[in-house]
Amino acid sequence: MKTLLVATDFSANSRHAAEYANKLAVQLRANLVLCNAFIVPAEVPEAGLVTWPMMEYEEMLKDSEEELKALRTSLEKQNSDTDFSPSIQCENNVGAVTAVVNDIVEHQSIQMVVMATHGNNGLSQFLVGNHTRRMIDETICPLLLVPETAGIKTVKKIAFATDFLHHEKDLETIYKLIDLIRPLNAELLITHILDEKEQSPEFKKWLDHFLVELSNKADYPNIY
Repeated sequence: MKTLLVATDFSANSRHAAEYANKLAVQLRANLVLCNAFIVPAEVPEAGLVTWPMMEYEEMLKDSEEELKALRTSLEKQNSDTDFSPSIQCENNVGAVTAVVNDIVEHQSIQMVVMATHGNNGLSQFLVGNHTRRMIDETICPLLLVPETAGIKTVKKIAFATDFLHHEKDLETIYKLIDLIRPLNAELLITHILDEKEQSPEFKKWLDHFLVELSNKADYPNIY
């Protein structure tokens, strides 16, 4: 069974991303893991966070668990009239969000991580913060970023963005992504991000070979 992980900080944008992931899980007939990474202020003094008494830690952890359960209940209600209802699990762990997410990915065979894009503010900054950049750099499986303006509807196109600095890993990840989205028959747009203004002739030649190899081995016609 495929499984998607939703990294949440309980903000409005994060809730929207969870609802988006839930809709996607129904389409893919996949299960969901709702994850909150809980940072203990006393353990990260260099982060510039306000130090809270440790006696309040258990209460904060309890509140976080209740938020996860409420989100799970809300998503389950949305699936009451669907032909498939994902199993939804909650994970409330202490640590930096990237470390927590990667640990769950490794131990539960997660196929994709879903999270919102948003700025730092209020409680969301304290609990998770704007970790989008770090998640892009460090997440060990495909990461789907959901902007607050994204409509919750059937997925028809997914863009995979990469700098091709680790092309063997990129190729491995793209194949995994294809296996995941194949039931959707969605378009996969391979997007190359580079620092230089122009590609070198050698790189262009390599990239052409890479794309031919990808098309031949993937057995998936909707790659662009």
